[in-house]
Amino acid sequence: LERKIEIQSVRFANKTSGLAEIKFDKAIHDFGPAKKGTKLSHEFKITNSSDTTLIIEEIIAECGCTNFEIGQSILAPGESTKLKVDLDTDQLIGKTVKQITIKANIENGSKSVSLTTEVAN
Repeated sequence: LERKIEIQSVRFANKTSGLAEIKFDKAIHDFGPAKKGTKLSHEFKITNSSDTTLIIEEIIAECGCTNFEIGQSILAPGESTKLKVDLDTDQLIGKTVKQITIKANIENGSKSVSLTTEVAN
């Protein structure tokens, strides 16, 4: 008894299929030295580098010294927006690193950007 199986096509499963991809113009911004009490600001460019709609569900700042504003939270494939982040150095001293986490429909569920500065009196 002989059986013959013909394979017409093969498709590999991709564990990230259906998920969007988020790309930042840079992941870390260093303000350099800053005087205590200075208000620092930076804009990160966020791009949807996938062929799936990117939905930013939540943005979490590490502390109350960091505020943010996002241009738009839903990005079509190839579309970009700005994430404006303000850092208030009033309660900071010395080398400081603050992280902002973006939760979205991406692999691992979130990605982060960071701000650094050296605060002096």
